[in-house]
Amino acid sequence: MWVKSDGAVSPSAFKDRGDSMSMDWSRYSTPEEARDRAREPLDNGVLSFVAGYVREIPLEVTHAPVPENRAHTDVLGTKDEEVRVKLRRIARVELPVAPIGR
Repeated sequence: MWVKSDGAVSPSAFKDRGDSMSMDWSRYSTPEEARDRAREPLDNGVLSFVAGYVREIPLEVTHAPVPENRAHTDVLGTKDEEVRVKLRRIARVELPVAPIGR
């Protein structure tokens, strides 16, 4: 839904779900583990970010472990169009979305 036909991630992918945008800290999770926590793992890809670059946008990055995921991290702050475009620019694809008909 948020991946364009050329493989680019749409800025609309970067939004809060609840009070924050949820990410995993790579110290405690692999890209595969992060994807496997999704409701539909094969319908999801995984992006990575350097926390310092996210903070320069500026957004707040806070490690917020939960019982089922010690890697859970909250990204707090307004995600207007300009911020979402900046997030897209600094994102690196770790695991692409699986092709249709996998």
